[in-house]
Amino acid sequence: MYDSMTVVDTDELMELKKQAEEINKRIAELTAPKNIAYRCKVKPYGLPCFLDDDARNPVVFTDRHYDTDAWAHFLALGKMIHAENGVFKTRGTSWRRKPFYVDELGKNVPKKVSDLTQEEVRISAEMLEKMISIYNEYMVRMHTCVTLDCEGILTEIPVQHPESGTEI
Repeated sequence: MYDSMTVVDTDELMELKKQAEEINKRIAELTAPKNIAYRCKVKPYGLPCFLDDDARNPVVFTDRHYDTDAWAHFLALGKMIHAENGVFKTRGTSWRRKPFYVDELGKNVPKKVSDLTQEEVRISAEMLEKMISIYNEYMVRMHTCVTLDCEGILTEIPVQHPESGTEI
């Protein structure tokens, strides 16, 4: 009965488990979507609007109406930090015998998020979360009220703070 079974040493078994874990980790890394948007927990606020688009409700900043133009700029910055370093060469000297340096390659910024590694995507998402938090802080500070025009009668309505729900 034992002759047909393969006997495996515990050290060999531990080594095989370690290899299997490394392979599974690498498979997960390669198959994971390279998407910065899913990794960012915060999005840039758009302009404040009525909750559920109803003028009877309070005016708030919502995650549903995030600023897609601002997001495009943040995404460009997220890719820009991964530009390759240039290769500089000397091209002659000045009259003071100081060399002129010219960047041979120029900036090579990744065009798509899929061109980034998982680590670069993680770093970009981390940076964008910090930057978007600062952006949102100033959006809240700058937009404290909206004007409601009801048949020519203008009424200023205060915007509620996103976290506390109190008026700004």
